[in-house]
Amino acid sequence: MFFRDARYVPKRRGHTRVKELLAAGVNVGIGHDSIMDPWYPLGVGDPLQVAFVWIHYGQMSGASEIPQVWDMITTNPAKAFGATDKEYGLAVGKPADLVLLDATTDSMPPPHRPPPDSDAPRPNRRPHHPE
Repeated sequence: MFFRDARYVPKRRGHTRVKELLAAGVNVGIGHDSIMDPWYPLGVGDPLQVAFVWIHYGQMSGASEIPQVWDMITTNPAKAFGATDKEYGLAVGKPADLVLLDATTDSMPPPHRPPPDSDAPRPNRRPHHPE
């Protein structure tokens, strides 16, 4: 599309200086609210996808940085929403959806996505086990 007036030219959006914010002690969470809508048809609502993309886009693929990305999709957003230890975390009696990843350390990157025919858990659904 051709625009004669620069005021109407679409602007590229970048990202903020996340590494600097984290170094300054700022609570940073990542995610998106677009799930296959007209504005962003690629969203699937999967925090692992967000982490995978951010590790690349934010250049946070170092062994000490990947655990920070895990926090950015789990505990940091919970803190931002004011969740307390009583409400958030992994403990007996608390509600939970659990995703198990094949990793030996927390500094391993997230998988791209589970295969479509996998038994990967989905929120509030039990895995299907064929007989």
